[in-house]
Amino acid sequence: MKFTEDVVASLRAFLRVDIAEYDRSGELLTPPEREARGALLVAAFVVASEKRFGHAGTSEIVDFVARLRSRTEEMADLIDPRTAERLISAAATEGSVDDISTYEKGTHYGPLLAAMVVEESLTDDELDDFLSESLELAKGLPEAG
Repeated sequence: MKFTEDVVASLRAFLRVDIAEYDRSGELLTPPEREARGALLVAAFVVASEKRFGHAGTSEIVDFVARLRSRTEEMADLIDPRTAERLISAAATEGSVDDISTYEKGTHYGPLLAAMVVEESLTDDELDDFLSESLELAKGLPEAG
């Protein structure tokens, strides 16, 4: 899997909540690049979960998910609390979520990742470092080859 600059830039736009740029950049990505962006998003979710909740207790994860779900009715409908809590906990502790469907994972990783990054209020340099760390992890994933 090839992680181009365009792939990284598209995820950067998503994490900066620049939805217009994210949509625009997504339209320009080739199908393999869109697949790479998905793999990078999952890797970024793992990195963010480890940094944010690696030493946290279950109550901190529950509180985070509750805050996210309380933001809007749409978010409350989109995010299943048990699924979100399990995904974060598993990513932070290298646990398994094999019993959660690919669809459910896909609908949760993006909003959870965006919320973690937004709450951290990363500077541009910090976001660059975060994306670099996520890219290294993504390159090591079995699907990334």
